[in-house]
This record gives sequence, C-alpha cells and structure tokens, in this order.
Amino acid sequence: MFELWSVDLALDPRQLSSTLEGFRDVLSYAISPDGAWVMHLGDVRQDQTDELFGTPLDAATPLVAYNEPLLPGLVFGDVLSFQATDDGARVVYRADERSDEYFELFSTRADGRGATTRLTELLSDEGDALARFVLTPDGENVLFKFLRAGGATLFSSP
Repeated sequence: MFELWSVDLALDPRQLSSTLEGFRDVLSYAISPDGAWVMHLGDVRQDQTDELFGTPLDAATPLVAYNEPLLPGLVFGDVLSFQATDDGARVVYRADERSDEYFELFSTRADGRGATTRLTELLSDEGDALARFVLTPDGENVLFKFLRAGGATLFSSP
C-alpha cells in the first residue's frame, strides 16, 4: 500500500491521498506547474481500477475525483496518463472511461468544479487517442494523435 503525503517547512505531515487499504495504491503523481495542486493516479475506490484524483498541495480542501466513475463489471476502465495546464487551472487525462479499451482525452478543472469535457467527442467512436499528448504553452489546446483503421492523424482540440 502506497499513499501520498506532503510535509511543510515545519515538518507537519499532510495526507494528500485517501487512506488506502488492502492492495490499493497511489501509482504516480505530479505537482501542477503553478505548485498549487497535486494530482495522482491510483486504485483508490476499487482495486486495479486506476483513477485520477487531485487536491491542493496544502490539503486545504478535500480530495476530488477528476474522471467520471469508471465502468463496473469484470473489465474496468482506467486513467492511463494526465497533465496539468501551466496555470494549474485544468487537468487533461487519457482514459477508457466510456468503453473498455477505447481511449479518449478529457479535460476538467483542477478544483473539480464543473463538467468534464470530452476532447475527442467529435471524432469517430472507432479509434483511440494515442498515449502521448501535448498541451500548448497557453493551455488552450491539446495536440494528440488519433488512431483509426486508416492510420494515425494529428488533431488539435480546445
């Protein structure tokens, strides 16, 4: 079991992830470029179902789940990768949250408020957003490759 903690300059520990039991773990984490938020992947709610969570680095507000609840059943969806915008306001992530093994890109506010935007919504449901995506420096667009039967095509999505 691996949890996520921070320690301030007074050496006071703060728990950033949920208290985890059994075989649940924080798998990876990143601090937003502005230093305000920490995001982490982990199987917090269900073992071996990796989801994306975030909280302010000072743990001043409760943990938020960025992705929609993932598919129940024998085969689960997963969040595989994520990146915060340079201003720390939004988090973009790649997941198969709507259909197992069909990977899409999503964008949500770092504070967890408001609706999540499916960045690949206008593309065919027959394809995948490939693993690597890049945010433009202003955080307004995401560049990504989308794989379909005819090959991969480069897209930009606001």
